[in-house]
Amino acid sequence: MKLREFLELRKTDGMFGVELEIEGENLPDHLPAAWRLTQDGSLRGNFPTQAAEYVMIKPMSLASTNLNIKRLTDHLQEVGAQPLFSHRTSLHVHVNCQELTWDEYSAFLYTSLLMERVLLNFCGQSRVGNRFCLRVTDAEGYLDDLRRLFRNGFRYFITGGGNANKIKY
Repeated sequence: MKLREFLELRKTDGMFGVELEIEGENLPDHLPAAWRLTQDGSLRGNFPTQAAEYVMIKPMSLASTNLNIKRLTDHLQEVGAQPLFSHRTSLHVHVNCQELTWDEYSAFLYTSLLMERVLLNFCGQSRVGNRFCLRVTDAEGYLDDLRRLFRNGFRYFITGGGNANKIKY
């Protein structure tokens, strides 16, 4: 059974969703069509010209995701935005797992956990231990929630799915 079926969700097309949290100057409030603007409380500066979160409006294929990231970065350059990246800013890439079976989903999680330290090396030393980007070894309670998830399978999600305040997102 797939995760979508188990949770009785409507099918969502597209594989990737992206969120870009950004601080800086002259940030635009009008965006390319694939993006929406939201306010993020972890960012510093006036919304939306100095602190903004740009969120893809729906999941997309890899090719469409890459194209729309390019459109957004081109737009930022065209309007003269001056992004400043800090420990508060980040890029989140979400992966649509609705169509995965439990075996596929758990393999995806295991692989991501095994690769976590290696992947974080690409983010720079300032991200290690950063409270906005915690590894499983840094996040209190995350390991307990993972144990419950692997013990309960998809049933974990209908029993509350752990305490969101204790784990990374």
